[in-house]
Amino acid sequence: MELLIAFEVIGVTLHTRDLQAQLQLSTSSHQDNLKPMTLTLQVDYTLQASLNLMTHRLQSFFGGTVMGEAGMKTVEDVGSPLKYEFQVSPVGDGLAALGTLVLGLEWPYEVANGKWLLYPTEITIHSNGSWPCQPPRSLVNPLNLTLSDPGDKPHSPQRRRRQLDPGGDQDSPPVTLAAAKKAKSETLLTCANGRAHCVWLECPLPDASNITNVTVKARVWNSTFIEDYRDFDRVRVDGWATLFLRTSIPTINMENKTTWFSVDIDSELVEELPAEIELWLVLVAVGAGLLLLGLIIILLWKCGFFKRARTRALYEAKRQKAEMKSQPSETERLTDDY
Repeated sequence: MELLIAFEVIGVTLHTRDLQAQLQLSTSSHQDNLKPMTLTLQVDYTLQASLNLMTHRLQSFFGGTVMGEAGMKTVEDVGSPLKYEFQVSPVGDGLAALGTLVLGLEWPYEVANGKWLLYPTEITIHSNGSWPCQPPRSLVNPLNLTLSDPGDKPHSPQRRRRQLDPGGDQDSPPVTLAAAKKAKSETLLTCANGRAHCVWLECPLPDASNITNVTVKARVWNSTFIEDYRDFDRVRVDGWATLFLRTSIPTINMENKTTWFSVDIDSELVEELPAEIELWLVLVAVGAGLLLLGLIIILLWKCGFFKRARTRALYEAKRQKAEMKSQPSETERLTDDY
C-alpha cells in the first residue's frame, strides 16, 4: 500500500537545509511497540536555465602577408572577424535575485608554441540595455587595438580581393592553396589535444530574469596561420562555453549547461602558378632569332670575314712549304758533318 502525504510548509526560509516531522501510527487494537518515527525532508531549490548558441560552427579564412604586433593599429590588421552569439533563457522571478548566472568560456587563446590563435576583441551583454564584459587579467583586446565600427560586417575573401584590386573581376579568379591541394589537408586545434592553450573568460549575467544575449567578437590571428599552418587547406579550432550559478546560499543549485563552439579557418593563400606562353609568341621568337642569325652571317660575308680566313689558311700552307724547302737534305747534312 502506498500512502501520499502532503505537508503545508510554514516558516521555511532560503537557508533552511532540512525539515523534520514525526509520524505516529495508531490502531484500534492495543500495541505497545508503536513508537513515533522521525522523517527528515531535505529542502532544495533548483534553478532552471538554458544556454543556446546561434551558430555552433563558423567559417573564416586566412591569407595575405605576415604582420607583426608593432605594425597593428586596428583589429582589422589582426585577421578575419569572428562573432559568436550566446542566448541565456530566464530563470524564475523569485529565485533570480538569489544568485548570479555566469557564462564562462574556455577560449582557445594561443597555439602550443605561444603564438596568438583567436584574439578576443569585444564581449557585450544585451538584456535591459547593453554593457561590455571585462574578464579579469585584461584578456579581451590586450593590445588595445582600435575596434571596428558597430555596422561593419565581415567581408568574404573574394570581396576583399575586389577592394584591393578593382580590375580583378576581369581576370580569372586566382588559384588558392586550398583548391590546389588534397581535400583532407586539415588539422584540429583544441585544448583537449594540447595543440592550443585556453584561457577562462568569465562574464556575470546580473539580469537573469530576462532573456540575455552575449556577443563575443574575435579575430583570427592571420600571421600565425600563415607561418605555421600554410600547408593545410583548413584548420579547425574548438572551444567550450559553460553556464553556471554562483551563489552563497547552499540550498540553491543549478545544473551546469555546457555547449561547444568551433570555427573552420580555410587557407586563402594564392599560389603563384607559372605563366603560360602562347605558341605564336614562341614561333615569332624562333623566327626572329633565325632572321637575326642570317643577317649577321650576311654582314660578316660582306665584310670579307670568311675570305680573310681562307687567305690566312693559304698563307699558312705556303709558309710551311717554304720552310720545308729551306731545310737541308740528308746527304747535305752528312757532307757537312765530314
